[in-house]
Amino acid sequence: MDKIILIFYPGESSIERISKPANYSLPRMLTLLSESNGKTYFFNYSKKAEQLGNLSFVPFNAFTFLRALWQCIGRDVLVISQEGRYDRLGVWLKRIFGFKLLLRRGGVFYGRGYIQGKIFEGRKKKLRLARHADAIISTADGTPAREYFAALDVPGDKVVTFLNGFPVIENKGGYARDHYITCISRLQKIKSVDYVVKSFAAAKDRLDEQYTLRLVGDGPERANLMRLASDLKIEDRVEFVGTSRDIERWYYSSRLILSALSNNPVIESIATASPVICVDLGEMMDLYGKYPNVTVVPYPYGGCGKIPEAEESPLVQRTADEIVRILNGKLWTTPVEIDYEERGWPKRLRKEMDIYERLLTSNSKIKVERRVRNSSDC
Repeated sequence: MDKIILIFYPGESSIERISKPANYSLPRMLTLLSESNGKTYFFNYSKKAEQLGNLSFVPFNAFTFLRALWQCIGRDVLVISQEGRYDRLGVWLKRIFGFKLLLRRGGVFYGRGYIQGKIFEGRKKKLRLARHADAIISTADGTPAREYFAALDVPGDKVVTFLNGFPVIENKGGYARDHYITCISRLQKIKSVDYVVKSFAAAKDRLDEQYTLRLVGDGPERANLMRLASDLKIEDRVEFVGTSRDIERWYYSSRLILSALSNNPVIESIATASPVICVDLGEMMDLYGKYPNVTVVPYPYGGCGKIPEAEESPLVQRTADEIVRILNGKLWTTPVEIDYEERGWPKRLRKEMDIYERLLTSNSKIKVERRVRNSSDC
């Protein structure tokens, strides 16, 4: 095989995990790479080596790295750094061996308030490693990716953003929308699910009917969120569901989805025509604002992570107002049209594979066509 891809992933993975990809791009991309003609080494923190077609799951250590590097001699090689931990390694491989380097991001995490702040200014020197990449892919998670990389002096033609594909989620269980507001999220600080609980508490007494808030997901913040519900005296109105893959049930039985600082619940809400309120992390309005079931709440600071104290109170109040408007107005039957040929996963994955191919077959610095989104995309 003349083409090799080295992917460095800062976490554990396995064949079993990518067989249940949910609405994430990386597991789907790995499955596609396993069926491709080239060889892919997927370095991760797992302790077990596995093989799926032409995809090798490799526990990352010095021995496995050097063995894979030996296989790269005389071949076209693309290095992919997932998230950011291995960017420096990728730059080193590019400089020493002439490999192509692609930085793959689920988003950039940060909002405009941080990007324009003093802390970010102090970190720029380290983060400017991104300028050495041949291409950067952001999976358009709603955070201001283009603004982030522009602040690091990365040329715009190196950066491409891909919205995740819209999944097909059928209501096979015949669920009817009932008196539920649902949040589907990992219960972690970076998701700010406490904002969801506070918004529900601020809205509940203004609703014409009684509703229950369901939190679908688990994580280290569960105990704190239960305490918060008790402090707000709404513990009898908040249901902690735990982890569940039965997303069909939660979407189709809800009259409203409250998204924490997340992106995929918005895509899944569109796919199920469920009314959803989301926070503008930086690009949410540009990505989703034209869909009739999506309400984007302004959040000038933007990004994921703990909501600054000065921003939280107005954000909660604006969200509570929207909860009341949607539920008292009975606005949970809005039809949504999706062009799955254009917005489904097959085309989305093919576009990313095309970039891999272009990088692997180019002997010169590649320029990646920048994807600019506007209202006509929706």
